[in-house]
Amino acid sequence: MKETHWLDNPYLESTYKASSIPRRFKYHIDYWLIGQSKDYVDAKRIAPIMFMALNLVLAWFLFILADYMEIFNHLLTSNTFPNQTRSEFVIDTLKYYLNENLYYKFIFGIFLASILFLLGLHYLFSPYPRPVRFNQKHGLVYTKFMGKVWVADWNKTKVKLWRGTNPFTFFLATHRAISVCLYSLDKNNHVVEHWVLLSGINNNLLDDLELGGDPCLLYWNWLNQYMQGAKFESQVEGKSSKRSIPDPKIGRLWLLEKLMRFRSYKFSKSIDKQAIELDAKIRSVSRYPKFTASEVPKNPFFTWQYHYPEREMPNADGTLTSQQAPEVTDPVQLKIIELSAQLAEQGIDNIYQHFSLHELEAALVSKKAKSNEEIALIKLYIEEGGYNYKVAEEISSATQKETDEAAIAEQSMIEELKQRQATIERAKELEAIVKKQGVTKSYRDYTLASLKKALASDTTKSPEELELIKLYIELGGYEGQR
Repeated sequence: MKETHWLDNPYLESTYKASSIPRRFKYHIDYWLIGQSKDYVDAKRIAPIMFMALNLVLAWFLFILADYMEIFNHLLTSNTFPNQTRSEFVIDTLKYYLNENLYYKFIFGIFLASILFLLGLHYLFSPYPRPVRFNQKHGLVYTKFMGKVWVADWNKTKVKLWRGTNPFTFFLATHRAISVCLYSLDKNNHVVEHWVLLSGINNNLLDDLELGGDPCLLYWNWLNQYMQGAKFESQVEGKSSKRSIPDPKIGRLWLLEKLMRFRSYKFSKSIDKQAIELDAKIRSVSRYPKFTASEVPKNPFFTWQYHYPEREMPNADGTLTSQQAPEVTDPVQLKIIELSAQLAEQGIDNIYQHFSLHELEAALVSKKAKSNEEIALIKLYIEEGGYNYKVAEEISSATQKETDEAAIAEQSMIEELKQRQATIERAKELEAIVKKQGVTKSYRDYTLASLKKALASDTTKSPEELELIKLYIELGGYEGQR
């Protein structure tokens, strides 16, 4: 896979309408949702889940600092006096600090140590990151971030494809997500936007070919079908005319999700009402911003052109063109295929396809009972020259193809050398002309970057001088000539 950096978002240039994903794409949803109800599903935000490893490190660091702060007083780690409880020891020690004016003991040894310890517990066992709610009943997508509600009408918002490397893992895995745009209002009732990343932490481990496409595109398709009113397969009885989508597997998948985020996320009880009111307010004071949407390619593997440039991009059905058998047009071969199919219906295997010419002739005159189709098939194989002849013909064809390709490559190289020689000769002619014009510069010794800079520097150069610079740029500059 092509290396992707944390801030490298190659697909942010293309903006798509959220409801424009092709419906014929397959689905993928397993463990990318964290909650479900009758009217909505809650989708995981990948960014805070990716930061869990960082939270673990921060918690460990804070616990170490809290332990160092405890060294100032040893209230919890030192031995108590005989016939003295721990609480009595702590109270007596605190009284001693007060009487002796040892206030730094309170600041560093008690207050700061407690704050660091509690902060470490927060990083380690804080509630599950608040997800993004997809409300099917009202057609809205919303969440709460930094104390503010963000909402969007699914049919009016935009989606982008996001790719980035997780810098908090040792193997720097490249993750994939869809980025959905949500809106809110500022103090002046102006519409502002916020992008949220939706995905599962296992998205970089999934097999696109096995799933039938880029997992993020299949996830997006599932969410779109859900927001358009599709029912779960378990809710549709028999051959219903209603659209149905697979039932999702919901919950925590990653080990750190289960250990560090076992506490459930919390939405306020009025979040649904707040989102509906904010949506109505956005429509009344303004409207959802308009945007120019790109068309989503019909191939669910189209993201391969960026991620796997060295690999062949599959067709829309997941097949590879290079692995498809060539179309048969030879009448003899078509007849052989037809007769083989007829024999298969009679329960007879085609054993003659690997027979040599001698073996085919012997089989034809043998007294063993054969059907008319079997006799016709043997005659066709004899007409083809038998298996050995076929193999030799294929080898000869492959060899001829390689020879032709080598000849084409050689001819192309010769033409390229001739063109380069002609360019060099022309450059020599122009050097003499330019020198007569009073130009003392030797562009032949300029690097490619210097040539490009000289070409764009000013417009006082003669046509011959400009042509000379362009020729040396074509030759690759000093480094290219060397």
